[in-house]
Amino acid sequence: MYSRLILTIILVFNYAGARDLPNSEILPLINKTLSYYIRNHQEPNYNFVIGTVLTKGRLLRFAGINEVDEIIDKCTFIIEKLYPKNWSLSPYGRKFMKSWSEVFDQRNLNPTDINYTLAYKPVRGHPTPKESDKCFLSLLSEGFASKMCSKAMNDPTAIGYSLTHQALYFIIRHSLFSREKMKDRYELRKLCSKMLGEQKILWKEFGVDETLKDLLIEQIVFCGIYRGFTTEMNLQLIKSLQSKIGCFHYHNNPELAEDCDQHLSAVSVAGLATFYLFLNI
Repeated sequence: MYSRLILTIILVFNYAGARDLPNSEILPLINKTLSYYIRNHQEPNYNFVIGTVLTKGRLLRFAGINEVDEIIDKCTFIIEKLYPKNWSLSPYGRKFMKSWSEVFDQRNLNPTDINYTLAYKPVRGHPTPKESDKCFLSLLSEGFASKMCSKAMNDPTAIGYSLTHQALYFIIRHSLFSREKMKDRYELRKLCSKMLGEQKILWKEFGVDETLKDLLIEQIVFCGIYRGFTTEMNLQLIKSLQSKIGCFHYHNNPELAEDCDQHLSAVSVAGLATFYLFLNI
């Protein structure tokens, strides 16, 4: 009886909304990370650049607020000056970034029941990481995706990162092509319901595979448009992974640059920007 009561309290805390949190603390955390990577720039991976694009896109609707404008300027510097890429500077890339903050839907989702583990193998089904990169770059560079992409992004067996990459695919399509908007919203709701179910599993499996925190935060980035992802517990998780020097890592408060994880840093700032959008929409 006692253990059941404790479990109930944990679940209530996890799925409580985050709207009562002071959102003034979110922008300085984003600023700190971007400042770190501008000061300590290194050859970034694709994920860091797209994370910066997602962060800027989430905050563009709040342009005119001094703290937000400072972050937007730093994102622009990273995207256009520090690490310019053909896909991020293309007309399609710019259109996606500008419309990203408009993809928002505050309705509740029913989590899908999950009966599998994610520990140590959080990528299954299609798209594979290589397929994802190819399809995203094709959409953002040329406004086109092949039949292979369409097939991979509709694989019903996808879990974990394959699932989040399917979600990003439909988000990009929704941003670029008006003729597919209703279908893409439907697919995104379906994917996010499955990810909401996965989040219950992820919280249980952090004890055996802490790198799964990266996956959970990626889910927040792409599904934070729905209730259930922007929770107080999820926000505290992101904050707990930021180091004193500004980047993010799985270790507690790393102080060395080699401890920094680019992918985790990228999804974490985009996750924080998603929380800021949720709290101010």
